[in-house]
Amino acid sequence: MTRQYDNYADLITFSRSSGGTALRPISYGDELVTNGDFSSGDLTGWSNTGGSATVTNGEAVVSYNVSNGLLAQYVTVEVGKLYEIKASLTATTSSGPRLKIGTTTNGNDIKQLGGVGDIFERFVATTTTISILAQALTDGSTTIDNISVKEVLFDQPNAPLTLFNHPAGIPRIEYDADGNVLGLLVEEARTNLITYSEDFSNAAWSKTNTATLAIDALAPDNQTSAVTLVDSGATGTGLVGVSESVVVATSTQYTYSVFMKAAGVSQAGLYLTGFTTPANTFTLFDLAAGTVLGVNPAHDAATIESFTDGWYRCSITFTTDAADTSGNVWVILYDGATAVPLDGTSSILIYGAQLEAGAFPTSYIPTSGSTATRAADVASIPVSAFGYNQSEGTVVCEYSLKGFPPNGPTGFPRVWYLDQDTGNYVTLFSNEGKAAALRSDESNTQINSGGALSENTFAKTSATFQSNYIATSTNGANVASSSASWTLDLPTTLSLGNAGGGRILNGHIKSLRYLPRRLTNDQLVEITT
Repeated sequence: MTRQYDNYADLITFSRSSGGTALRPISYGDELVTNGDFSSGDLTGWSNTGGSATVTNGEAVVSYNVSNGLLAQYVTVEVGKLYEIKASLTATTSSGPRLKIGTTTNGNDIKQLGGVGDIFERFVATTTTISILAQALTDGSTTIDNISVKEVLFDQPNAPLTLFNHPAGIPRIEYDADGNVLGLLVEEARTNLITYSEDFSNAAWSKTNTATLAIDALAPDNQTSAVTLVDSGATGTGLVGVSESVVVATSTQYTYSVFMKAAGVSQAGLYLTGFTTPANTFTLFDLAAGTVLGVNPAHDAATIESFTDGWYRCSITFTTDAADTSGNVWVILYDGATAVPLDGTSSILIYGAQLEAGAFPTSYIPTSGSTATRAADVASIPVSAFGYNQSEGTVVCEYSLKGFPPNGPTGFPRVWYLDQDTGNYVTLFSNEGKAAALRSDESNTQINSGGALSENTFAKTSATFQSNYIATSTNGANVASSSASWTLDLPTTLSLGNAGGGRILNGHIKSLRYLPRRLTNDQLVEITT
């Protein structure tokens, strides 16, 4: 019997206890707030109780008048769907909370503002109604504008590719810069040690020969959240850049990455100072050609990854010295020399700085005042969901790995892992020889599949198993097999990209098929060719 599911979410059990970014087509449903910009010139769609409210200069002003002033609208939503909520509190003279958004009649569990500011939240609906409340509790007035609630739509045709920050618990189906689907992104936990990853004007970033920095350009997240890094307009030439001081561990490998886009100049660099090793080193990138202009030999590696609309994510990997506990990470302009003309036009766009412990860059982790951690992605399917055959079976998977060869806390990352609560398992993983390996726990048997794996390149591996036999093939290579004695006893879970929450893939799973029978060697080769 073949089981069919309309959506992967109906089949996969998924969790991630934090947000997580991925490049994905994002569009939006219809506006659910009536007259949220008050363009009608009145309060159509809103209820006004306990005080007085007017529309003045295109904004709603709620005033205290003997009793609590309250302007409210209740928006109908669908449980389980993701919504994006925006609102602005532009002025207030009132005491107490002034703008509240929640899931109850008078709630603020989604967001609350007590002063002037903006709300930008993504929220999975748990009730059928979202309340929007502007208040003047005991005195004064509150002014609001640009209130919006829209459903977030994933993967719609012709939707713009967006570096989208998925709320906790939402799987990330990622695409490349050309719009090709890569599959389910599964990553280990990482921490961004940069405290202001987008606001380069903040005092946490030191400036050298730079003009006043402002968040003024369209970024990969399709928001005005990028910064134009431009020289100060002084005379002569000089080093132009920004740097943040970071605390690091000794003798540890780190990866530093920044999104960059050519503007007045097309070359830029990532620069390290204040470290013992590597001391005062930079690697340069060509933001027009999308190439690395030679890896500084003091750095372990450098990469440049294409995003949308001319954006690239540039990264360097380096290892701290046994004496290093801190250092400075820079973004610098470059124009054929270490210095650029200081004429007020030498510039690039920058966004999303990240420093993380690890041998390769993982997905971007936004910060706004402190370090932030992205939790690990944990995905699995109960075997009861696909009619598991205890006697024999085959798993065929197409996947890629982001970091290679594995080292650090991940070691031997799992592609899939079929096990029971007591630990008896069979698993497909990547070994340090850059090959897929199939291993059965009970007999302690491991076989390396034919066909090499390459970083960021998709491979297709078939694996078949029954009592006393396992076999595998990758990309149509000859089958590797073993007849060692073993039995997989009543597995309960097929984990995707992890081993029960550990040894994370750090890559993409594009497709996975389970067949409740053992395939022949010829079939194992054919199905992966």
